[in-house]
Amino acid sequence: MALGFLEKAEEILRHVLKKEPKSRDTLLQLGELLHGRLQRAEEAGKYFRKAADLYPFDSKSHFDLGVFLLKTGKPDEALVHFSRASYFAPGGVFDQAHFAMALILRDRGELPEARQKLQELLRATGKPAIHRQAKAILDELSKRN
Repeated sequence: MALGFLEKAEEILRHVLKKEPKSRDTLLQLGELLHGRLQRAEEAGKYFRKAADLYPFDSKSHFDLGVFLLKTGKPDEALVHFSRASYFAPGGVFDQAHFAMALILRDRGELPEARQKLQELLRATGKPAIHRQAKAILDELSKRN
């Protein structure tokens, strides 16, 4: 995509925010555009955080902020938001948030906690692909004893 197109998309999203400053979807879309496409992480973080602050019980706001924090090298803070996303989540976000938490905990060496998150995920998910992935990582962790 040409940079002009991305700048136009940013302009449109900012215009929508002027009219609807509490639009969760617009805040998250602008954050994703700024971070993922325009490489402006610091500015993007403000929009992800604003969405999570405005919608403290919204799983998507916390999940997207968690992904952003993880991608920007803040796994401890990401873990907090994945936990919130998981708590408030419907099915798909719950699965993704639990999976992300398990991987962060595994990478931090907190293997019992990682196992617990994976076991919770295995009990809750009805998705065969997620179940297989969680089971494979759980098997990997059992070999690390």
